[in-house]
Amino acid sequence: MGVCAMHMESISAQLRNVLQSYYDRMHEQKIARSVWLPHVQGFFAWGVGHMDEASGEWIRFDGLSGNQVLLFQALDAFLGIEPYLSLRDRERNVPARQRALCSVFEKHSFRRQLNDTPQDADTDRIRAQFDEILKRLRLFRTVHKTRAKSYLSQPAPERLPMTAGKSLLKADMDQSLEFLEGFMTGRLVRTM
Repeated sequence: MGVCAMHMESISAQLRNVLQSYYDRMHEQKIARSVWLPHVQGFFAWGVGHMDEASGEWIRFDGLSGNQVLLFQALDAFLGIEPYLSLRDRERNVPARQRALCSVFEKHSFRRQLNDTPQDADTDRIRAQFDEILKRLRLFRTVHKTRAKSYLSQPAPERLPMTAGKSLLKADMDQSLEFLEGFMTGRLVRTM
């Protein structure tokens, strides 16, 4: 257990550095909101799809979402947090090897089993690091919720059918942002 505790401490410390790069770089002073959506986030994903052989219909993918970043999928799987996309949407929007890696993390997730483990110094260190990782992830999701809304509120009509299984195609932007607020709040609540 001592080696596991040491690795958990390493994961927690490295996660802090990775997330700090987001806090330092993803804001208006570094990347203008007017540039992010039309030129960075989604230009390669909007309108992408494939021909469904059975129906002969074009299946249009929903575009890119920050939640599709492997780091967050891997953390959720490692922490035992349910994926937010349905299996069908994961198959359509997430690369196969990325899904496979997350499945392995999910299969070997042991956080919930710590409650059945006798308490000792190493187990306490492991629990503390899981708590620290969860705290960092909750903080990130809180900050991301605020920043994402400010970026998504920028005019970019080409993005309306986007964001991986949670399209923002609503009657108006207020409805779209309301939907996003609910979705991101739900994700934050499940980060426990």
